[in-house]
Amino acid sequence: MIFVFLGKELFAQFLSAYLTEEMLSMDNLFVIMLIFSFFNLEEKYHHKVLFWGILGAVVFRGIFITAGAVVIHQFYWVLYIFGVLLIYTGIKLFSDKKEEYANFENSKIVRLARKFLRFTPNPHNGQFISKENGKWHFTLLFMIMLLVEMTDVIFAVDSIPATFSISQNPFIVFTSNIFAVMGLRAMFFLIENILYKFHHL
Repeated sequence: MIFVFLGKELFAQFLSAYLTEEMLSMDNLFVIMLIFSFFNLEEKYHHKVLFWGILGAVVFRGIFITAGAVVIHQFYWVLYIFGVLLIYTGIKLFSDKKEEYANFENSKIVRLARKFLRFTPNPHNGQFISKENGKWHFTLLFMIMLLVEMTDVIFAVDSIPATFSISQNPFIVFTSNIFAVMGLRAMFFLIENILYKFHHL
């Protein structure tokens, strides 16, 4: 549709931005798998968490991209800052080769959530909130969804500047980001299925 109605130049920008975003999202995908594994989330709830997590990612990325487009329109030199940020991130990822056990219970997101929200230790039964003793409590499932959501926000700090370096057209940046994020769900279940079959060989 972009090729037909907007021309081959914007189509090339969209395709480049989409592929870049999809590759950068792979780290996000494996972190999500680590979160599910750490909290022993039952497979039947994976779809629900991913659905709401990706829906939230669409909203947040829409806000970030809109803000980024406004800033770049007013201050074009911000693109150079984005470039420096990407170079710094690349060097940090390349130099940091340590593999450490991910303890999400000690993450800042979890600590802040437990500080300001009321959580129940009881089974979530597929619900994000539950009423106990006349009071509403958030469940572990909500905590997992919150971690997935915040993980995408963190990764968006790297991926959105990368997309803006390819195209400054807000429509191209937004659609390429959203299609890549929406593809994460299908890719997650593909990789999960491959790992399951490999584990049972």
